[in-house]
Amino acid sequence: METERFNYKTSFKSHQKTITDLEILKSELSSTRDQLEQNVRALTKTKEGLRFTREELEVTKEDLSETREELEATKRENEQLRCLTDAWEESRKGWKTDHESAWEDLEGLRMKLGEKLIFLSFSLLKPMS
Repeated sequence: METERFNYKTSFKSHQKTITDLEILKSELSSTRDQLEQNVRALTKTKEGLRFTREELEVTKEDLSETREELEATKRENEQLRCLTDAWEESRKGWKTDHESAWEDLEGLRMKLGEKLIFLSFSLLKPMS
């Protein structure tokens, strides 16, 4: 009878330990499940953030492409303006040379006219004989 009692006590203690272990496992399982749900939520947020970032990246790439095209157009316009400015400067040198030459010719004509006017005025002042 003593042996039966001992077996019963041992069996009861073993049963109690098993129940306790099951409760601990149940608590750990619940905690693990909560952590898994948190991780899934965090992963979902991360995926949404990544999707949003990718969309922003695409918009930024499009903006960059447009800006590059504008830059190239501006460079072409700048080169055209530089060529026109260089041509204008070159032609201006010619104008300046032509202007100086024409001015010198005009001054020469004025001097000749002045001499002739002086000669004419002297001949008009001379009495005719």
